[in-house]
Amino acid sequence: MDKVLKLKLSDYERKSLINFIVLYVGSSVFLISVIAFLIYENEERNSLEMMQMKMEHFADMQGEEIIKSDMKNSKEYMLPKESEYEVALYDKTQTLLDGDKLKEVNFEKEAYKKDGDWYYLSKAANGHLGVEHIVVKKSGYDVCVQDLREDVILYWAVAVIFISLMAYWLGRIFLKPVREKIDTIDEFIKDSTHELSTPIMALMLSVDSLSKKDPSKALTRIKLSARQIADIYHDLTFLLQLDQSAKIE
Repeated sequence: MDKVLKLKLSDYERKSLINFIVLYVGSSVFLISVIAFLIYENEERNSLEMMQMKMEHFADMQGEEIIKSDMKNSKEYMLPKESEYEVALYDKTQTLLDGDKLKEVNFEKEAYKKDGDWYYLSKAANGHLGVEHIVVKKSGYDVCVQDLREDVILYWAVAVIFISLMAYWLGRIFLKPVREKIDTIDEFIKDSTHELSTPIMALMLSVDSLSKKDPSKALTRIKLSARQIADIYHDLTFLLQLDQSAKIE
């Protein structure tokens, strides 16, 4: 693994790796973002439904206790002192009978959100002891939603970082055999240019020597062919030097 990470890359290999990482990470981030959004929406909906079910159950329990108190000829019902909810009891005229003083209760809705808090209205008391409405308030709902949002963003960020590192590591792995093949070709070019250098120089010197004595067409063609071979040699040498300078950079 250390060899893969320490792999020296040329400019075109580095560009290929960057393009791969951008494409891989970009598509993965898009997919993860869609999944994270769907998870957030689902968790928020489930959290709201669960909270409303608990509030409804709590209100029904208060309604049952009110009915029991009325059946026992009790003139009043004591609300629970310790509860996670704020509770208020109202009569038909929407006058507060007992409980917490809640501001501007909307009696036309069964459940609604206001100022980050959730309200649930129940008629479970059925008018017993004069109680027409049982209003249950859950404070701090927005805080719970914010915590959920932060958790989703945190998991999303961790997933993006992990995918980015994986993309970089996989890209280096994929480029390793390519790099080895290119090194093999470079070695071949290097050996070939080295082997060609001596006969080319000898051929050029011989042609120059013969052309001075007998400048015939055959010698001219030989000289042109030799120069073509020399140009090919110089091209190979230039490519080898260019690749080596890219590795150094």
